[in-house]
Amino acid sequence: MESGEQTLYVLNIHVHPRYTAGRYDYDVAVVELKSRMALKDTVVPACLPEADFAGSVLLAGKYMGVVTGWSHAPNATEVTGKLLLNHLSYDTLDTCVSRFNGQVTNKMLCSSPREKADCVIGPGSPVLTLHKDVFFLTGLVSPAPEPGCRQGYVMQKVPRLLTWLKPLVDRL
Repeated sequence: MESGEQTLYVLNIHVHPRYTAGRYDYDVAVVELKSRMALKDTVVPACLPEADFAGSVLLAGKYMGVVTGWSHAPNATEVTGKLLLNHLSYDTLDTCVSRFNGQVTNKMLCSSPREKADCVIGPGSPVLTLHKDVFFLTGLVSPAPEPGCRQGYVMQKVPRLLTWLKPLVDRL
């Protein structure tokens, strides 16, 4: 264990009520921890954006996103290794729909393909957008539909989930 490392336990998993197996929209859940996470001084929590602000400013193409997470290994039961970080550019919905053969809906977004994409950051990883020194949670990485993550990350748009997410987070 590293200095300040924590073991966190799950109390409950809140699956989106419109989740359907095999579909990518609404493929999201909130993990409720048994106790609060202790943040280091160098860790800054992300804010939930207002839907209009996210759509017209954060996801409009002017700002880059940052996806962070741990290496994704199929069938892994724990997180290992160093926290990874990738920068990405958001694509338009029309581009996403055509690239992923209609598997992306208006509740989702995708990033531009990255040269030499490593595809190591897995589903559920947060996508953040920095605006005026504040990080906003704008997306959550979804499993990559065909032709795969080398064509860009596919994400749930967090602003589209706010009517479900905000009351849930406020009561936790």
